[in-house]
This record gives sequence, structure tokens and C-alpha cells, in this order.
Amino acid sequence: MKSMMFKNRVNGERFVCEDHRAVDVIDGVEYLTVHRPNEQRSFKMRRDALEKINGVGSVVAARLSVKQ
Repeated sequence: MKSMMFKNRVNGERFVCEDHRAVDVIDGVEYLTVHRPNEQRSFKMRRDALEKINGVGSVVAARLSVKQ
């Protein structure tokens, strides 16, 4: 499965989701398991707070921008 890049609609922070089909529903709210581009620690984030950016290409671009 392709990794997908998402952006937090509130603060613009970017996150990577390894499997966007693995949705957890807790009390009627959908959550995705995500991590920051330069970290491996994963956590759940509300799906409605995230906006899809692109596929794997954006992950590579995000990693390059972090290194600069």
C-alpha cells in the first residue's frame, strides 16, 4: 500500500499515513494512524481534521525539505 501525505487543516502540519484504509472508529469518530515525516512514532488523528495532499512523491519532497 502506498504511503499518503496529509495536512492538518488547523495548523498546516504534515503527517504520513501508511494505510489510509485502516480506519478506527471510536465513539462514532473516524481516526487514522499517522506519523510525522521525520519520525516513526505513530499516533491516531481524527480523519476529518486531515486533508489529503498526495502520494509517495510528496513524502520524499517533505523529507528533502526537512533536511535542508
